[in-house]
Amino acid sequence: MEPSCALVAYGPLAECLRDRGVLSAWLERVGASEQELQTPARRLSFAQMTSAWRAAVDLTGDERIGLQAGAAFVPGALDVFDHMARAHRTLEEAALSGGPFITLLNEMWTYEVELHGVEGRLVHRPPLGVELLPQMTEYLLALVVTLGRSMGGPQLEPSEVHFTHEVDGDAPHREMFRSTVHFGAMESCIVVPSKVLRRPLRGADPSLVRVLERFVGELEANREGRGHTRDNVARLIAEQLPDEVTAGRIAKLMGISERTLRRKLDVEKTSFSQLLDAVRRRLAMAYLEDAKLSVASIAEQLGYFDASSFHKAFKRWTGRSPGDHRTH
Repeated sequence: MEPSCALVAYGPLAECLRDRGVLSAWLERVGASEQELQTPARRLSFAQMTSAWRAAVDLTGDERIGLQAGAAFVPGALDVFDHMARAHRTLEEAALSGGPFITLLNEMWTYEVELHGVEGRLVHRPPLGVELLPQMTEYLLALVVTLGRSMGGPQLEPSEVHFTHEVDGDAPHREMFRSTVHFGAMESCIVVPSKVLRRPLRGADPSLVRVLERFVGELEANREGRGHTRDNVARLIAEQLPDEVTAGRIAKLMGISERTLRRKLDVEKTSFSQLLDAVRRRLAMAYLEDAKLSVASIAEQLGYFDASSFHKAFKRWTGRSPGDHRTH
């Protein structure tokens, strides 16, 4: 199934186009109204996303419009997802927990957080077989950095930024990211010192995170009618835990064969094991916020046979143990 994006995710781009006097013309070419920019319900297909960016470049004559739009981000522009990110204790925690939710805004905004000693990398990993315009990737990375700088804690100053595409002249990128920028890289990513990612944020509110996660979960459930198999599977996995969860069991609950389930997930560029891992990680982050829950009990609730298996998984996700995560 073709990936899609909520029009509200393009709020910063819309404001950038408004400042240049071409918003109305852009909306006409996109086939949307200004009112629809305010609701996550209005979505664009991947083909429409691509056309929207090409229209923005055409109307402004600016190949770097994605970079400029990301830099134009202001607090609240991403609706509830913005507020949820700000309520986390650290930038690292926001990045680790936000992945499953941010894709509700834009299914191209898939990423992984890799922690390597003194530095962390937020790696953009779009679905396999999907070719993005440079403006799409520049918008995402510029938006992430601008959001981080506005979150009330330490400024997110990357040590390096990498893009897979090439450009003629990198001055606008160096000005935006205030760091070394590489082009023609193997993957697009932001490299940030670990100490910056782990420094406490002033606006942290774990209880608000839990409330907003439930709200966003309801948004996700409301989209099930669109037929996204991975969304249905993720929901069923969460419902079945801590019992043993297998692809065969989930397929039976969905009324299809295991072979059909695997084929559907393959079409959506994912797998049952990847979804199980993602659900466990999301739930682990939420459970660790509750000081009354021991690590052993969390491991049990997540369906691990023993605490050591949970420790290994958590170390793989975050680079540290569950106990260390709680103390930072």
